Amino acid sequence: MERRKAAADRRKQLESCLVLIRATYTNKPGTFDEFLKEHPTNDKSTLQSKIMSQMMIKCKGEITPAQVGAIQKYRVKVALFKDTSEVSHLVDIDWDALRHKPAPGVTKAEDKPTAGENAPKSDVQDADEKDSLDEETDMESMDEPVKPKAAEAPKPEVTVSLTQDEKMMATEIEDISEDLHAEQVVSNR
Repeated sequence: MERRKAAADRRKQLESCLVLIRATYTNKPGTFDEFLKEHPTNDKSTLQSKIMSQMMIKCKGEITPAQVGAIQKYRVKVALFKDTSEVSHLVDIDWDALRHKPAPGVTKAEDKPTAGENAPKSDVQDADEKDSLDEETDMESMDEPVKPKAAEAPKPEVTVSLTQDEKMMATEIEDISEDLHAEQVVSNR
């Protein structure tokens, strides 16, 4: 009997955390959307799962029974949960830890010095030579059709992976989401 009560309390705790995450997204979609947009991975679904799992893990560890009770009243009416300010800290994760950091030694093209004081001598010479070649080419090819530039090399794939805890939490999120959706459908009838 005690185990059932503990399982039910844990379930309500996780439901409340998911409701809070959904309310936070509903109230501030830009935070999530901008982060997903700027992250270089093509696997946005896994990145979103990672974000939600981290929020759920943090919330699960910090939420109090009183907060669970307060949030439960919004479980099928998330859109009505407007003021999350008192509990938003429960899902505040370290966004910087999720940002992509290029491997050491990999630089962006704009990081390369241009012809000038800080550029290595060979880069300055190459730039000067290129400028003089460009001027000659411009004069010679005024009547020639413009050739399309070669396509840039594809960017390397940035992978996002979930830890074992995040994978387990992602599975729980799916289960709870399905149950809450079914409840919402029934309550809307």
